[in-house]
Amino acid sequence: MKINTLIIDDEEIARKNLSSKLKILAPDIKILGEGGSVDEAMKLLKIHDIHLLFLDITMPNESGLTLLNKIEDIAFEIIFVTAHDEYALKAFEFSASGYILKPIDNMMLKQALNTAIDRIKLKDQYRSITSLKNYINNKMEFAKLAIPMEFGFEFVYTYEVIRLESEDGYTNVILDNKKKILSSKGLAYFKKIIPTTTFVQIHRSYIVNLDYVEKYLKSGNVVMKDASIIPVSRNSKDEFLALFM
Repeated sequence: MKINTLIIDDEEIARKNLSSKLKILAPDIKILGEGGSVDEAMKLLKIHDIHLLFLDITMPNESGLTLLNKIEDIAFEIIFVTAHDEYALKAFEFSASGYILKPIDNMMLKQALNTAIDRIKLKDQYRSITSLKNYINNKMEFAKLAIPMEFGFEFVYTYEVIRLESEDGYTNVILDNKKKILSSKGLAYFKKIIPTTTFVQIHRSYIVNLDYVEKYLKSGNVVMKDASIIPVSRNSKDEFLALFM
């Protein structure tokens, strides 16, 4: 992947020197822009979505640290490049990938780059996994549940189901429109086919849709959106409460 990068340093020679080194040491680095002040940096950050920022600390008027303090959510990696070593502790506060002293040593630069790129790839991987989970959850929400009946099947959307409750080897499927469907299958059958991201078995006789849970009572019961009160077994209590913490 291309690593979108900005270089912020008040010395033009320093920027050009770093740019030249990056072209040799890291071909995947794509420099989107350069700036020599906090104001220029802010303008560039509004235009570009970056993965990595090379930042000098000591600049005229406002420092590089001032720039970072102006940004609410720092989603990119930072490598500090400075002629001074007294700001190293501050760099740790911003979880910097590197702190390189001028003149730049190629080995130190490469080490900082490796750290930054590894972190960027992990973030990208996490975003991909999160997007996939969200996609799957959305698909499951609008999926239809086939409820086995004596005559065949009745189909309902999973988001319509408030809870499933066992009754003498059969299962009552309770919907948000107050409709109750008696299925010829037991609760164990439904546990295998319902989306586990939304439905949880909280008792041997009950599976509930988490989207319809409104309260948990100290008595060990949950209150559902339809005002029904469902017991939570002692074995399921900790696992159930952990879903909300």
